[in-house]
Amino acid sequence: MELGAGVYSTPILHWLCSETKRTLITYESDQEFISFAKEFESEFHTVKHISSYIDISNTDNYGMIFIDHAGRTRGYTAIHFKNSADYVIIHDSNVIRKNKYQLAFPEFKYRKDFTRYEPWTTVLSNIKELDNLW
Repeated sequence: MELGAGVYSTPILHWLCSETKRTLITYESDQEFISFAKEFESEFHTVKHISSYIDISNTDNYGMIFIDHAGRTRGYTAIHFKNSADYVIIHDSNVIRKNKYQLAFPEFKYRKDFTRYEPWTTVLSNIKELDNLW
């Protein structure tokens, strides 16, 4: 699941999932990005408009949830989905206060930061150990 369409993330996730016939759902709140993301809709990729990311059900299980939506609520979104995926990946994780990530980090058992390039990306999980990711 992708929360917040992006000019880089949506095409990459689309093609990775298409190659392996994995289902991808992209949720987006901005109509302009909805139009962009709809160009990638396919048999395996659905794009849905949403007004609030925490209104999405958190009872399903996902292999991965990628959080990169607009607004200052990404930390709350990560908490909402903390037990819904093997991996919760948060983008711009070096922008902690703006995105409210400081609220989310303690909610996860495992955390691994990719800091080689900015913006940082962090993988979180309550299910999978992350020591061997890279």
